[in-house]
Amino acid sequence: RQRTCAPVAWLVWIFVTTRFLVCTRAHGTKKTHHCIHDDIEHEITTQFVSYETHRPSDLQSARNTADTNDEQARRRLQESTTTVWGPIRIRPYYDPLTINTATLSADKIQYMQSLISASIHYIQQFVSVRRIYGPLLLNRCQRLWFYDSFAYAACALSDYQQSLQCQTITIPEEHLSESWYYDESTLQSAIYKSSGRGVADADMVLYVTYSASKCVSDGSTLAWASTCSLDQFGRPIAGVINYCAGALDTAYWKFDVGVTLHELMHTLIMSQSLFPFFYNHTAHAFYDIDQVMVQSSASAGLQNSWIVTPNV
Repeated sequence: RQRTCAPVAWLVWIFVTTRFLVCTRAHGTKKTHHCIHDDIEHEITTQFVSYETHRPSDLQSARNTADTNDEQARRRLQESTTTVWGPIRIRPYYDPLTINTATLSADKIQYMQSLISASIHYIQQFVSVRRIYGPLLLNRCQRLWFYDSFAYAACALSDYQQSLQCQTITIPEEHLSESWYYDESTLQSAIYKSSGRGVADADMVLYVTYSASKCVSDGSTLAWASTCSLDQFGRPIAGVINYCAGALDTAYWKFDVGVTLHELMHTLIMSQSLFPFFYNHTAHAFYDIDQVMVQSSASAGLQNSWIVTPNV
């Protein structure tokens, strides 16, 4: 439903495949993974993001000169019209407070990075999105207002008293956009903080942490993940995956990649918290939840829910 150009069926297939993997034991061992995604409280915000199709000058300039003999102008026009969609660029950010040589060995850190890298590479083969224009910046203001088709943020100064969190990690100031606040006493808007550099070449930032937070005490959970921020069309642009302290074991790489991929799918689509955010670009509104989720008739005492789309 316009979230990505990858068929939803492909994403569901990936999730089901990895779920089968992580619900079975690693070959020859007793290692399993207990997914706790449904037990976590997911706090999701929505913000406005600029996309390459919104480019005000470059695209128009290329079009204006494309009829000339300027070969470079023709090439710019071709690039501007062919690079709007592309494989999703997921950029990991490893939390320096929890992932460092004081908490983990260098080998464990490298192992964790290999799990993330392999999982992202796999997802990029199936998921394409409309590319974000410029660096990805997250909005400090959590209030989003809509005026016709335009979305904007407006916050009071009191809204900025606490740092912006993505579950257990504090989002770095460098990832935050320029922040303004509305002064209720003067009825004027003023700047709170200037913009950071953002995350370059990114359609989604994935915060990676390492802690015992929210993990089950018996060590059966390798990792958990959650979505933190969506764009104005309901596509995830920021999420977090936390590896549970003490659960990493470098002997089971293939199994752990399956778990990591499974958890990343929770940040992209397979989460009850995301189902209300399937966007109908024709109606310029989100679908009603009953248009996204369909309940099947009970079988063997069980009732299943299905994700539906116009083509599936």
